[in-house]
Amino acid sequence: MKPWWRRCSGTWLLGPTFSEMPTTRRTARILVLDEADRILLFLTHWDRRIAPPRWLTPGGGVDEGESTHDAAIRELFEETGQWVRDLGEPVWRQVLPLPTGHSFDQTDATYYLWRTTCFAPSNANWMPDEFDDILDTRWFTPAELATSSEHLDDENVRELVQRLGSATGPFTI
Repeated sequence: MKPWWRRCSGTWLLGPTFSEMPTTRRTARILVLDEADRILLFLTHWDRRIAPPRWLTPGGGVDEGESTHDAAIRELFEETGQWVRDLGEPVWRQVLPLPTGHSFDQTDATYYLWRTTCFAPSNANWMPDEFDDILDTRWFTPAELATSSEHLDDENVRELVQRLGSATGPFTI
């Protein structure tokens, strides 16, 4: 790919080629825990089926001009049907590489914690592609999660749940 040019203080500067620049997808994720400390996960396909389905937390991309907090509230509503006004401060953030073949090189994920009573997620607000991408939803107990042989996303949800315990606020990984 050809190098790109940008204008800086009236001067055109040569930048690295696009192939040298990592592309990052900003995401907002929600750790949904019920009264029994079970975590809600979604079994989803990778974009364009580039890897086997995996379980991951609800959430998705941050739209242009949107805060991660607002994106988390929107994604929670779209993916579960649950509306909240405030999720508080983020509890975790990480940058993860994405598999070869994905349209982005990495994801910059910001996590929020929402404690609630158990509910059945609704697909009433899913985007059209989510009807194809989301295969199942399930509440996992910490013990089920720790011993499950099912494929989990690289977001380290097992370690997250262990560290969360019964915390109600920020924690560190």
